[in-house]
Amino acid sequence: MGYNHAKAQREFYEEWRKKLRLYKVAGMSMKQILAIYKYDKVVFRSDRRFYEHCEQLYSEENNPILAKGTVDDFDSYHMNNWTKALPDKLRTQLEMLPEERLKAFYLSRVCGYTQTEISSILLKDQSTICRWIVQITEIVDDFRKNA
Repeated sequence: MGYNHAKAQREFYEEWRKKLRLYKVAGMSMKQILAIYKYDKVVFRSDRRFYEHCEQLYSEENNPILAKGTVDDFDSYHMNNWTKALPDKLRTQLEMLPEERLKAFYLSRVCGYTQTEISSILLKDQSTICRWIVQITEIVDDFRKNA
């Protein structure tokens, strides 16, 4: 769903009515309240410009791992190297797959992200993400059965 400016503006003004009451009760002057309002309005407008002109949720340049903001350098390292801890035969099977598919599997099984979240992170259709995860799960299950 796209950005709805009218709805966002209504929410902004509703929130500001509540803030205005709180600021008055706290004893702030109208000059101070107006300064805060002007700043918040500038932030609201910059957000509006961003959302109106942005279709892509995440990009490789901004954050190659997750735009969610919960992954640190430790997790980033493990996302790129988690297959090295696997047995050689399984690792060679998985490393033949594209890196993007391995990321999807890692995000799903290790980090616990939903397929919807992964699809927005990797910018792929949710059905594609589901298919990739099932494919890798089958490879891992076959390895376990034959091991």
